[in-house]
Amino acid sequence: MLSKEERAKHWSNGAEDYDWYIKQELTGFKADSWYDLIMEQCEKKENLRILDCGCGPGFFSIILSKNGNEVTGIDQAEGMLEKARENAKVMGVDPEFKIMDLENIDYPDGTFDLILSRNVAWNLSEPDKVYEEWARLLKKDGVLLVFDSTWYKTLFDEDLANEVKRRQKEYEEKYGEIRGHDSDTNEEHDHVDARELPLSKTERPEWDEKKFIDMGLKDIVVKKTIDDRVYDEKDELLYGATPMFMVKGTRRA
Repeated sequence: MLSKEERAKHWSNGAEDYDWYIKQELTGFKADSWYDLIMEQCEKKENLRILDCGCGPGFFSIILSKNGNEVTGIDQAEGMLEKARENAKVMGVDPEFKIMDLENIDYPDGTFDLILSRNVAWNLSEPDKVYEEWARLLKKDGVLLVFDSTWYKTLFDEDLANEVKRRQKEYEEKYGEIRGHDSDTNEEHDHVDARELPLSKTERPEWDEKKFIDMGLKDIVVKKTIDDRVYDEKDELLYGATPMFMVKGTRRA
């Protein structure tokens, strides 16, 4: 398994490709769709202290930087953070971006009203530890949101892998070549071997729900797909075999 330094380098090297995708999201319908979906999960609707974990080129940090929200995006890859700062400047907002290890987040207990991540958990080498960090950092009535998919279940399910490949072929016939990070049947994700990652072969979101319960979070909500809220026709074709899910939990007294 790659060291933390090697993983940070890997994601920095991939920042340009991910940034292309994020720019499309920031200027299309997804910015409003994601904002509405996230805010629906929060009891408090403004002046939130928010932590965007594994922020990449800054999509969540940027769209949530309004209505008095104070947003911090953290990532292990400086290349991703450089893109995030550029995107925030273009969009006229000023979230804070920091390099930080998700396994040891440098904030005191009970700092945040909302902690969220998207397409991050699948990549964790120690997901239990990271989830416990997220729970530790929640204020009373704070909300934890995990958005993810079983991207690499294809490595352990031949039927699913074949369906994903069929969709990719149809996508290319209709829309042209798929950009590098959009293929989830590869055995290696640019030198990150998904077979080594614990959540690749784990049943999700069942694992996430159980972890939320074990951490003492309450009012847990599991949506096995949010594709209808955040995907367009192209996304649905390309990713529909491995839907994006949402797991929500709240820190009560």
